[in-house]
Amino acid sequence: MPTIKIEDLLERHEGKTLEFKRDASSPKPIARTLCAFCNTAGGRLVLGIDDGTRAVFGLDDPLAVEERIASIASDTVHPQITPEIEITTWRDKSVVVVTVRPGPSRPYYLRSLGLEAGTYVRVGS
Repeated sequence: MPTIKIEDLLERHEGKTLEFKRDASSPKPIARTLCAFCNTAGGRLVLGIDDGTRAVFGLDDPLAVEERIASIASDTVHPQITPEIEITTWRDKSVVVVTVRPGPSRPYYLRSLGLEAGTYVRVGS
């Protein structure tokens, strides 16, 4: 897997294929994002960067975040997904980049909400 260049991602705006989150403390928004990426064009979720200011805060325990994301992906989304998860460093701060490909078994949905209420898509440019 090629290394992601954080500076390239920071130049882009959040939209259909890119989302920033400061941390992984809230699993529901992460699960919705992963699910929506699978149902549309795929995308990247970048953890450790504030989505409002794009300030890079980094993550204290990127390995724990990697495990948490893998768990969220396998336990909450149906059909099960396996995103690519990369830990990278930018200016001495650890960032986790989650790459989700468009899913071949659409629709994807959150198990806890069911097919009708738990299906999400990304909209925007």
